Amino acid sequence: MDLTTFQDELAIWFQTPRLESEDLVVLLPDAPVDIAAVAYDTLDDLEEEEAAYRVIGEQEGLRPLVTFEWDERGTEPWRFAIEMLPIDNRIYLTTPPDGAIEQAWEAFAVCTEGSNDLYAAVFVDLAMENGEPYGIDLFSSLPTTIWSDILNREVVFASFFRYLDWDESRSPGAWKAAAADLPPVMSDNESVAGAAAAVLKDDNPTNRVVFLATWIAHAYKPTRPT
Repeated sequence: MDLTTFQDELAIWFQTPRLESEDLVVLLPDAPVDIAAVAYDTLDDLEEEEAAYRVIGEQEGLRPLVTFEWDERGTEPWRFAIEMLPIDNRIYLTTPPDGAIEQAWEAFAVCTEGSNDLYAAVFVDLAMENGEPYGIDLFSSLPTTIWSDILNREVVFASFFRYLDWDESRSPGAWKAAAADLPPVMSDNESVAGAAAAVLKDDNPTNRVVFLATWIAHAYKPTRPT
């Protein structure tokens, strides 16, 4: 399928610089863009809008940047992914469609195609304000599992540390709230539970680092989810 018209139309929406350096440029739209709608309007071979995610994703090699899961036990675990769509030497950062919550397949940023270090820089910037500058909402709590074969554990730790510090600046007590609200899969882990208890007893920088590092060590998987 020839995507020339589609990729030209999609690129028009991304004009606002977010990050700029010699090796990396990140552009944002005014609001996340419905990729399937753009595809359906520009691709004659696409019979239905709902097929865009599968057809374009398979053709262009859509892959996850990072996948999060929240497992509270007693309820179905919920997953959320940020996926990378390579088109015309650029990478669109996207969120997959979810019919259960009427979520469209959306692109919220486009960046230079490059190394994993570049994608890590984008994710750190994305996560540190919970996706707000990018027009998306990433977290309401720390994920219980984090999969990525692109972002290493140190990058994931740095991203969530900045996120919690940002949340603390808006809502004092955010670090303690994260430590107090342990899901069962974390409270069952003695190391995580002990580190959380230390934050609740004395919310200082050292205890914050140990708590989050222990959580990430338990949650992070350097693979793609199955």
